[in-house]
Amino acid sequence: MKYKIQLLSIVLLALTLSTVSFSKNFLRNDYRYADREETVIFDIGGGSVKDPEFWNPLLNLSIKDQGLHQAMMEPLFILNYETGELIPWLAKSYWQNKHSDEWVINLREGITWSDGMPMTADDLVFTINLLLKNPELGGADQIKYWVKKVIKDGPLTVRFKLSNPNVRFILDSFSVKVFNSISIVPKHIWQGKDPLTFTNYSPYQGWPVFSGPYTLDSVSENRFVYVRNDDWWGAKAGFKPLPKPKRLIWTALGSEETRVSGMAINELDSINDVSLDSFLALKEQNPKISAYHSTLPFSWVDPCARNLGINNALPPWNNKVMRWALNDAIDRDEIVVKAYQGATMVSQSIFPAYTELNDYLNRAKKAKVYKKYPLMVYNPVHAKRRIEAKGYVYNYKTRFYEKAGKTLSIHIQTPAPFVEKQKIAQVIVEQLRRVGIKATWANLGRKDFLKKFMQGDYQARIDWQSCGSVTEPWSTMNAFTTDWAQDGSGNIDDNPWFWRNKEYTELVNEMGSLPLNDKKISPLFNKAMAIWMNDLPILPITQAKKILPFNETYWTNWPNADNPYIHPPTWWQSTHIIIHNLTEALPVNVKNRTENAANIDIVSSINPPYVYGRNSIKKGLSTTVVQTILEDMGIEKDISLYPNARAYKMAKINANTMIFPIERLPDNEDDFKWVGTISPIQTNAYKLAARNDIKIDVFDDAKQYSIGLLRSGGESQYLKMLSFENLSELDSVESAILMLERGRVDLVLATQASFTTWVDNLGLDPELFEKTYVVDELSIDGYMAFSNNTPNEIVNQFREALAHLKATGEYNALMTGKPIKHY
Repeated sequence: MKYKIQLLSIVLLALTLSTVSFSKNFLRNDYRYADREETVIFDIGGGSVKDPEFWNPLLNLSIKDQGLHQAMMEPLFILNYETGELIPWLAKSYWQNKHSDEWVINLREGITWSDGMPMTADDLVFTINLLLKNPELGGADQIKYWVKKVIKDGPLTVRFKLSNPNVRFILDSFSVKVFNSISIVPKHIWQGKDPLTFTNYSPYQGWPVFSGPYTLDSVSENRFVYVRNDDWWGAKAGFKPLPKPKRLIWTALGSEETRVSGMAINELDSINDVSLDSFLALKEQNPKISAYHSTLPFSWVDPCARNLGINNALPPWNNKVMRWALNDAIDRDEIVVKAYQGATMVSQSIFPAYTELNDYLNRAKKAKVYKKYPLMVYNPVHAKRRIEAKGYVYNYKTRFYEKAGKTLSIHIQTPAPFVEKQKIAQVIVEQLRRVGIKATWANLGRKDFLKKFMQGDYQARIDWQSCGSVTEPWSTMNAFTTDWAQDGSGNIDDNPWFWRNKEYTELVNEMGSLPLNDKKISPLFNKAMAIWMNDLPILPITQAKKILPFNETYWTNWPNADNPYIHPPTWWQSTHIIIHNLTEALPVNVKNRTENAANIDIVSSINPPYVYGRNSIKKGLSTTVVQTILEDMGIEKDISLYPNARAYKMAKINANTMIFPIERLPDNEDDFKWVGTISPIQTNAYKLAARNDIKIDVFDDAKQYSIGLLRSGGESQYLKMLSFENLSELDSVESAILMLERGRVDLVLATQASFTTWVDNLGLDPELFEKTYVVDELSIDGYMAFSNNTPNEIVNQFREALAHLKATGEYNALMTGKPIKHY
C-alpha cells in the first residue's frame, strides 16, 4: 500500500510538473497581452476597415495594409529601393531563358503555413491557376495576359511559359515593387472555395492561414492585433531569426489630428503620412519622433506621383483640347506652397523623380518634346481661349462658362482618409473656378473611391495609379495602353482612365520587348511620350513626398537616410524587412497626458441614434463617445441640445465650444478646429416605395426632384455646392420624413441610422419607404470639432483623449457594444 501511495505521489508530481511546464510554455507564447514595450503599433492610413472579417487577398478591393500583408502574407521577392537588390523571400531563386519567355521560380526549403502544413510548388501553381481562371481577381489581367502555362517542375519548383517575352516578369508580378505583389494562398484551404466570395476568415478553424511570423489575434473595424508565432518557419529553417516584437497592432485613429495626437502620447509608433505643419508640431510635443530625413524637407519620395485623373470616356473632358485647358489653368507651384507648405516638388511627368527616370525625361527634353507640349506652363489666359474655341461662352453673372444652357463643370473625387489628396483638390478647385470652370470636390471612403475608379464612375479624381516604374519607364507607360480592360466591369488594374491610342500602344509594346536599358528604348520613349503629352489623358501635378513619422520611444532602427537598409513605407508588403530590423529602445519614462481644461461648452442637436435625450440625460452613439472622453479626462460637463442650425452657428462663433457629430466637408473645412472622427455615417436618398417614377442612376439625377433635409447639415452644404436648388431645409429629420410620407417632398436625404430610428419612433411602417441611392460622398465619419477661437491646448487634449480611446480598442467596443474579439 505504501508503495502504491509513493507511486501515486510520483505520478501526481510528474503531472503537476508537466502542467507547470505547459503553463509556463503557454504563457511564454501567449502574446495577446504583451506589454507596450513588446508591442509595435502601426497606423492604418486608409482609415477604418468596413468589413474586418474579410481576409481574401485576391480581390481587387480587398484591404491588405491593416497588417495582412505586413505581418502574415509573405512575398516571393522584395525590391530594395535603396540598394537596387531583388531580395528573395519565400523564393530561393529564379531562372529565365535567353528569350525571357520561360521562367522558373524555386521556393525555399522548410516553408510551412501557420497551421503547420508545408508550402510547396502545388500552392504556387494553384494560386496562378486561380488567377488564370478568374479574371475578376486582382492581378488576374496581368497573369492572364502573360502566362500561357504554369507547370509544377518539382516539389519546390514552378515553371512559367509566357505568351510573349517579358524581361520584367518576376519584377512586375512576383516582387514587392510598389505596395504589394501577387502572393501565394494555401491550396489545402482554398481548394473547392469560390475565390470571389471566400472570406478566408474563421477563428474556429484558425483562418486566415499564411506563412508570416505573426498570426491574427483580434479584429475590429479600427484595430487589428497580431501575435508572434514562435514556430515560424523562417527561424526554424535558418532564414531569419524571430522578429523582436511579440505583438503588432494596426489601428485606424481617424483624422490626421487624432493620429498625430496618438503618436504624441506614444499610442502610435509609425504614421503613414502627415503634413509638414503637423510633423513640426508633433516633434515639439514628443522629442522621440524622427522622419526619413532629419532636416527639411524630412520626406521620402514615394514612387506614386500625384495626378489629376480624368475619365477620358466622358464629355466634355474626353476632348484633348479641354484637358489641355485644365492643364493651362493649374498652377503647380501654388499647389506645392498651399497643399504641401513647400515640402514637395512639381511633377514634370507621370513618373517619380528618381535618377534613372529623370535621365529619360532629360533626353525627351533634348528632343524638344516639352517645348512642343509645354506641360509645365501655367497659362490661365490660354485656358480660357481653349474653352471658348470649343463653343463655351462666359456668363459674367455666374462667372462660369456655359454651352447650350449647361454650365461647364468638373467634379473631383478624393479619398477621405488621405489629407494630402484633399489639399491638392482644394487648390485645384480654386484655380479652375478662377478661369470659369465650376469645379467641386468631395471625399469618398477608400473602398468606394477605388471601386468608382475601376468602374469608370467619376469625372475627375486626385489619384496615384500611374505608378509602377522605379528604374525604367515601361511599367508606368504600359498602364496607359489599350491592352487592358476598359469596359467598366469593375476589374480594371490598368488604364482606368479609358484612354485609347493605338500608335502609343504599339510603341510601348515595342519598348517592353527590349532588354532593360537597351539603347533603342530612349527614342521609342520620346515618340510615345510625345503622343501621350499631345493627348494628355491625365494631368501630372506633384511628386508624392511623404513625411513618415517614426516614434523611437519603444522601438529603434527604423529606416532613414542615414540607415537606408530598406525604403520606409510601413503600409507596403516590404514592411516585413522593417519589422525584422526593429530593436527595443532603452527603458523610458513615458510622460503622462497634459492636465485638461474644463472651461468648454458642448453643443449638439437631436439626431437619433447618434444624439438624443432631454434635460440632463443625453444618449446616443456619438454621445457615448463624447461622454467617455469627458470621463477619462475628468471633466464634468453637460451637453446642450439645440436645433441643428443654431448649434452649428454657436460652435462656429463662440469661443471654447465643441460640436458633435459634424461632417467635415470642403465648405466647412476652415470653420473649425477638428478633433477627430467619432461616428460612422452612411447617407442615403429615400423615397416612398410606391413612387416607381423616381429613378436615380447617378446623383445628378436627383436634381429634378424636391428634397427634404436637415437645415445647415452636411447634406445641405454639399447639395448647394453641387448646385441643387429644389431643397426643403428643415429643423429635424423627423420633419423631413413626415413631409415625405405626406408627399410634400420627393426625396429625403439622411443618414441610414437616423432615418430608420425616426421611422420607428414615429410609428410608421418601414415598408412605406425605400432607399433609392447611397450618397457615397456623404457616407463619411462624423467628427468632433471646436470653434476656431478655442485654444490649441484644449483642442489637443481632446485629440489625445480620442486617440487613446481608439488605440486601446475601447472606441470599437462603444460602437459595437461588444468586447474586442480574440481568437
